[in-house]
Amino acid sequence: MLKTVFSGVATSPAVAFGAGNLVWAWETAEISGIILNALVLAATTAMQIRDSATGKKTGMPFYVIAGVNAWTAGSVLYEGASHVGASELFDVLSNPEARKYTLSALAYAGWSAAHFARGFHDKFGKNAIGSQQLHAGYADIAMIQADTPKDFNIALIPIAAGFMKSLFDRKEPTGPVSTRTDFARKHVTPNRLYTAAYLMGAAAAVNPAYALAQAIWSYGYALFDGKQNKEIAADAKRTFQP
Repeated sequence: MLKTVFSGVATSPAVAFGAGNLVWAWETAEISGIILNALVLAATTAMQIRDSATGKKTGMPFYVIAGVNAWTAGSVLYEGASHVGASELFDVLSNPEARKYTLSALAYAGWSAAHFARGFHDKFGKNAIGSQQLHAGYADIAMIQADTPKDFNIALIPIAAGFMKSLFDRKEPTGPVSTRTDFARKHVTPNRLYTAAYLMGAAAAVNPAYALAQAIWSYGYALFDGKQNKEIAADAKRTFQP
């Protein structure tokens, strides 16, 4: 039982994102946003423990983190207005500080939608407001640009590719695959492209807290495709070995 619970928590995307969000809230949010992120990480972990112990998917870990992300978006905007002024807050092109706060807030809002969508899908097996991968795409585009001195971050390339794949690609194959085309469609998923983007972003980050947050978010995205993670070795053997 303990092994099952520990594994469930360690491989929970909701818990991983809660941890990464707390790191970045500590850097960008005012005190209520920081406290709320700490509390929600504890609550998300507790709910994941319950789900792992009972073997049920309730969606609750994702609903909780969706709620706190929505709150954090407002908290970040409030903190940004306090630091750079309300009139300068949305000057994201020429003011790096405004970009950090405004784009972070947009990212948290998108993540709120993404986590709600994932929780609904886990509970009911269908989408309510679009897919998790779709909302995560535009949220990640905002976050990857939130704290960089450059006008263009190379990590935007895999994120944009993942976002476009979530918009236009057909449903990935679900069974065993043996051709390179099917392997790419099944395993080069939006979530894995987001994983790569955040690893790149962590390596290039100027702010140490931002680097740590992105590394944790990268791990969280890697956990979303649990079924593909278990099947990738067998699929690669069938596809690439002579």
